[in-house]
Amino acid sequence: MIAKTRERLILDSLDSIVIVLDSTLAITYYNPAFLNTFSLPEGASSIELSSLFTNNDKLLKTIKPIFEGEKIDSKGWFRINNEMFWLDINGFLDKRENEAILIIKDKSKETQLIELKGKFEGLFNFSKIAIAFVGTDGKILMANPAFLDYLGYTATEFYSMAFVDFTYPMDIDIDLAYYTQLINGEIDSYTMDKRYIHKDGRIVWGALTVSVVRNPDPKKTFALGMVEDITTKKESEMALKNYQKELTELVKELQMVNKDLESFAYSISHDLRAPLRYVSSFSTLLKRDSANLPAKSLKYIDYINTGVTDMSGMIDALLQFSRLGRQEIKQMDIDLSTLIPRIISELEAQVQNRKIEWVIGTLPKTSGDYYLIRMVFENLFSNAIKFTKNQEKTIIEIGTKGKSIYVKDNGVGFDMKFKNKLFGVFQRLHKNEDFEGYGIGLANIKRILNRHNATISAEGVLDKGATFYITFRNIIFL
Repeated sequence: MIAKTRERLILDSLDSIVIVLDSTLAITYYNPAFLNTFSLPEGASSIELSSLFTNNDKLLKTIKPIFEGEKIDSKGWFRINNEMFWLDINGFLDKRENEAILIIKDKSKETQLIELKGKFEGLFNFSKIAIAFVGTDGKILMANPAFLDYLGYTATEFYSMAFVDFTYPMDIDIDLAYYTQLINGEIDSYTMDKRYIHKDGRIVWGALTVSVVRNPDPKKTFALGMVEDITTKKESEMALKNYQKELTELVKELQMVNKDLESFAYSISHDLRAPLRYVSSFSTLLKRDSANLPAKSLKYIDYINTGVTDMSGMIDALLQFSRLGRQEIKQMDIDLSTLIPRIISELEAQVQNRKIEWVIGTLPKTSGDYYLIRMVFENLFSNAIKFTKNQEKTIIEIGTKGKSIYVKDNGVGFDMKFKNKLFGVFQRLHKNEDFEGYGIGLANIKRILNRHNATISAEGVLDKGATFYITFRNIIFL
């Protein structure tokens, strides 16, 4: 054992850890530096090396040859008391005392700093995020390759610049204001979306985050800036805003045009009534004084009266179409399984001479204006009755398919190449003498459904019937 001699005094004064072991690998001496790094169990005056270096059998096997005169030099991470240390261990034999002397240098912090530096350099150099260190005066101290690529400068060019030199003029004041607060200690960090000027003159957008790294020496204080390229995102946002603005303006124009058309339709339908009344009145008077008129003239008068009646009906239809665009929607829950049978019952009373088989499936609930939705199905059922009048037996089916409600009949149908005309005002796919009407019922239906955010479509086959599908936004199956 090392006695309190000059030799021990020297070992006690060393910064390196010194451990002396006997041949059983029990620690017989440790200098004060040992206790600065490691700790002994409470009350223990000695300790086995194996209990200090747990799970390090390789090291323990390496130390044993010291007693055979070998020197050891081992470096690496070791677990001691559940902590990891990077140690540089040198060992040799004190032949006089037959003791192994281990001189250990704890390089944990130094090694951690080296490893941390390596990780940082990897992160700094290979990061896709642009990173730069900036002095308190705004000068660029260091920048990673991503920042140089982002703005197109060489390192030499970039390090001669301050960040205001490549900041878009409109963004300089706000960036400088934040930066001044940061350096003065008023804030710890700030973020902003800002514009930069690329070397080629184009503008690029970046999401900037800046934080400060302070040092007791103000000259060594610097800022860390990180920039994510958001140019594509900003260009997309601006394109979307422009599109939304154009769309809003277009909607306003369409609303104005639609309002003008509604006003025109309402006005013209009223204005047409006066001349129609004149025609009707004078033809009636003419027929009253028709004693001397030939039969052919009387027939012409009948044609005039029939035309007046048809024209009056069309004006009424046009007025109704116009009103539908202005009528207030009164929302309420509508149970179609109750409404539809009620409509059918009323229609059947008007066509008692017809053989009609109604096939009604499971029907859902929806919401909307009760009287307008009623008008939709009244029109559809009336059309189905009208266009099946030549059938020996009429079959009208109402049910659901997916999220749609359908109305199907076995009537005359229609040619699908004309389906785009179905919902137009005064558009008819059949002759007037075959099927009465003004060609505005389906236009009314479409307008009502549009105002309910619902859609209507149709399928048809000539002489085999037609099917209409209505899809509501809000629909609940019972």
